Amino acid sequence: MAGKIWIFLWCIKSPVLLVPKATGVVYTNQTCGTACLQEEIEGFAIPISDEYSDIDYELSLDFRIRKLFPDGNPGNIDFRLAEAIQSILDSYNESKWVRIDFEKLSESHEAWLKVKLYSGNDYIPSDLIDGQEAILTWQNSD
Repeated sequence: MAGKIWIFLWCIKSPVLLVPKATGVVYTNQTCGTACLQEEIEGFAIPISDEYSDIDYELSLDFRIRKLFPDGNPGNIDFRLAEAIQSILDSYNESKWVRIDFEKLSESHEAWLKVKLYSGNDYIPSDLIDGQEAILTWQNSD
């Protein structure tokens, strides 16, 4: 851990994209449902905020993704579940530029989903390029 800054994402309130890059900052999150893996990646974070109030939380991106993973689940993501997540991502302007990397689905699990970023939307940061790999993470259900 020496020389690096560690940021723990265990209690995040909205999904976050983690883009791999040598930054000296390492993000870690508990993932994979009840398996409780401790994934980590060095890079930078892009929060995906859909700006819902506590009253409207059930309309939020965070709620809709987390609802797919009930407490006590093993955290596995199969093709059908990945399609459901992609459909949710596609329904928000803030996440339309995020595409699940179905070729790397076997390396993904709850709260640690391999994705790619694509432009063509006002929300994409200008320094990212089409096809940039990233991790989509959110609060684990365990």
